Amino acid sequence: MIKYILIFVACFTLFSKGFSAQNELSFTPPKNWSAIDPKTLPIFQKNTMGYVGKAKNGIRPSINLTYEEISIPFDEYLKIVDSQRDADPNSSWKKLGILQTPFGKANLSEICIKTTSGDMSLLQAIWHKDKIVYVMTGACLKEEFMLHYKEFVSSFESLNLTSVK
Repeated sequence: MIKYILIFVACFTLFSKGFSAQNELSFTPPKNWSAIDPKTLPIFQKNTMGYVGKAKNGIRPSINLTYEEISIPFDEYLKIVDSQRDADPNSSWKKLGILQTPFGKANLSEICIKTTSGDMSLLQAIWHKDKIVYVMTGACLKEEFMLHYKEFVSSFESLNLTSVK
């Protein structure tokens, strides 16, 4: 359990002031992945939902979704994210471009992180809608990245926000 939580915590996560009860946020995880019990997450990840796959080399791949309300322009928010990534001496990253999804355009990045458990690769998509930023992150061991890449993108493409009446 500790190993997949390390991956989950390694993912760029955000916290929020809250979210409208009038909306339901969901995505389709990779097939046969297990939901992470939100009660087991640290307090700063309470606006997060996530799933883990089966471990091939001791560390389970994961995917998570989190959101936060922002009060600054989205371009400025992305510059802050970029500067935080640049400041981390244990990671490197690159922009992959825009991922067009039914939910909208997402800024797609690949992040490589050196951890005590091994080198990790993360695929991250960031959307912006109505002052809310949505961040989905898929994480796995670097050597397994190409095995999970299509699963991560498929989950990103399934992001959905529906109104609840």
